[in-house]
Amino acid sequence: MKGINPEEIKLTPYEEEIERKIEAGDYELVENFEEWRKRLQRMAKETKRVLMKKELILEFESPETKEKALEILKEHLGESFRIIGA
Repeated sequence: MKGINPEEIKLTPYEEEIERKIEAGDYELVENFEEWRKRLQRMAKETKRVLMKKELILEFESPETKEKALEILKEHLGESFRIIGA
């Protein structure tokens, strides 16, 4: 599975503000650093999980079109995808 490329991640304006403040040294140390570190690691792990999950929802006008699309996907991707709620 391919990892996340940091250059491809778009930050929200809030995240950009945090990044600017960290780079400028405008922050305060927390008393319970280990607790915060563990919490942030869990949050980062969940964010990575969400970013790595790719979903595509398709609607087809006919069963024939659906079958043709599945054939094309299998041809190009092999079995590296799954169909939910077919």
